[in-house]
Amino acid sequence: MPARRLTERADKRYQVSLELGYDESGKRLRKYFYGSTQKEADAKKKAYLEGIKEIKTESMTIEKWAKKFREVYNTGGVRNRENNESILNKFVEYISEGKKLTDIKPIDIQQYARSQSEFTKSHVNKVRRVLDRLFETAVQNNYLAASPCKGIVWDSKKTGTHTVLDDDLKALLTDYWKVHPAGKWSMLMLYAGLRPSEAFALDGKNITDDFIRVTDGSHFEHGQLVIVPGQAKSEAGQREIPILQPLREVIETFPKEGLVCLNTKGQPVSQASARANWTALWNMLEEIYNGREPRGAGRRSDRFPPDWKYLPKVQMYDLRHTFCSMLYDADVDVKTAQYLMGHATLDMTLKIYTHLSEAKKQRSYEKLFKFMDVNSAVKNPENP
Repeated sequence: MPARRLTERADKRYQVSLELGYDESGKRLRKYFYGSTQKEADAKKKAYLEGIKEIKTESMTIEKWAKKFREVYNTGGVRNRENNESILNKFVEYISEGKKLTDIKPIDIQQYARSQSEFTKSHVNKVRRVLDRLFETAVQNNYLAASPCKGIVWDSKKTGTHTVLDDDLKALLTDYWKVHPAGKWSMLMLYAGLRPSEAFALDGKNITDDFIRVTDGSHFEHGQLVIVPGQAKSEAGQREIPILQPLREVIETFPKEGLVCLNTKGQPVSQASARANWTALWNMLEEIYNGREPRGAGRRSDRFPPDWKYLPKVQMYDLRHTFCSMLYDADVDVKTAQYLMGHATLDMTLKIYTHLSEAKKQRSYEKLFKFMDVNSAVKNPENP
């Protein structure tokens, strides 16, 4: 593919791109090379390509190929690259660093797949995608005739769950969201069920007096936010969510046009600032929870008194999961909940509703036992 030339960059450099194919979501992957001249940029690209070919197939070990894979194909945001790096390192260690690429058989991959079954389904899927791409690119570069990952059965015995915020945490966030810009993001996720990618892409023009219209998606590329107009996570992701009362005051602070979720500098969030701002918000809420004035930077004290009350660790997605729990508690039917959550299939909503139903039943048993003051030896009939 011909090199792409940009001569009017702000830093006066030339840019050349290398097409790497597509990731599992269908997004095109590229690697960029820069030089003070077009020739220099082309030379860097050529060196990368020759660097892959210079190692002979018969001497290519899994360790060497994993290293080349990291250099050329491990793209995306910082967090994604770090996750892939960890997966690759653990796989290479399991297989044996000195093992030749051509000696790795499907049975080796199947055995490794079984070793991962104790992890969550989400983690297992990430491992599967990384290894599929690791060996597919080896085939593309003529180091293998076929990928040993074909026909492998990946399974997980562990189900990942998100935390549901209790009433105290919901009240804390609802009362003090103003202490940090990330409070606005949190309220959108808690009371509208937005995914982080949807909240970061939300434009003020998509908010009416009664509804939030979710139309756009976003992702991080090289750590920077990329808005994808008209493309939510799935077709079902495009929806209208009624504005609940707790969100009214928040929405009044939003611009009529432009992104509504910004960082502390009033700029679109980056991958790093999203993580830092999120941590700062919850550190500040913990200070408030303990009766202290929140620090402007959201920094936690190095020393805490013995009676310090720590808040549970909360992830952004936990707020969306909590929104779903509120739909369940409000007796919203599962089909409506599916629409409001933007789930592509009813199975996902049913899975959450079933989990919440079991948790509610367990709490009911505990209240019953406490009320009746039964002997502690009496067991819950569904949890012996």
